[in-house]
Order: sequence, then structure tokens, then C-alpha cells
Amino acid sequence: MIVLLVAHMSNQAYAQKTTRKEQAPKFKTFNQQAHRSSGGNVETLLKSELHMTSNDHLVPTKVWTDKMGYQHTKYQQEYKGLKVAKSTYSVHAQNGYVKVINGDFLTIDNLNTKPSLDKGLALQKAVASTGVKEYKLLGKEELVVSRDYINKDG
Repeated sequence: MIVLLVAHMSNQAYAQKTTRKEQAPKFKTFNQQAHRSSGGNVETLLKSELHMTSNDHLVPTKVWTDKMGYQHTKYQQEYKGLKVAKSTYSVHAQNGYVKVINGDFLTIDNLNTKPSLDKGLALQKAVASTGVKEYKLLGKEELVVSRDYINKDG
């Protein structure tokens, strides 16, 4: 039996090349007490540093404090409510102030997120293109924006 992974393969929105000149930093440090880590200040900081639009959102996925007292918050990027694969960002704070931000934030401009195929047709095409006779769907099916296909078709 061959396992065919089609849920992510068939339900991806393709990101177009961005026309925005600003790119999100992969890693940035801040001076002592430059940005508070409470009261909405982190959201304002991230929107500014990552050049986020009204279509971009960061959803907290994990918060923890390490033995040295640093509080770490990990976010998952979403675009128009869809998860952006391989795009997470983290904020690291100590004593109530942001010290470091880092991660992978994908800058996306005007991406049409409506699927062009329904789930059944996508599965048929995936099976036909691989020649698989038997398959099994694994995990949750979800529509995601995938950075793996940036500029794939132009």
C-alpha cells in the first residue's frame, strides 16, 4: 500500500511575488526598555517591524518562561485567515520589555485565497498524476498558503 499525501498538496494557495519593498527581519534585537511587552505593545511592534497589512495576522501558539526569566511567545502567521506554512515568529521578553524578535514572516501582496479546485477534484488529479491505486489520507485537511510555491508560475 502506498500512502499518498494530498491534503496539503491539493489545497495550497500560491503566493505571488511581493511588490512591497520592506521585508520582515529574520532576527532583531532591541535596546534596554525600548518596547513594553504588555498592553498591546507587542502587536503594535510586530505590525510595524514586519510591515503587516490588514490581511496579515499572527496567532499566538505557545507561551513559556525559561529558567533565566525570559518569556517567549511563538506566533503562527495567517493571511486572510489561512495558515501560512513554515511561517512562525517569536518574541522574547525579559522584565516586561521585548529583547529579541525572530522568525520567518512571509510578505504577501493581494493573494487570491479562493481554491480553484474542490477537494474531490484535487484528490482525483493527485491520484491520477501519481498512478497510485490505493491511498490513505493522513491528518487534518486544511487550506494553507505555501511559501514553497512563490513565483512557481511566474
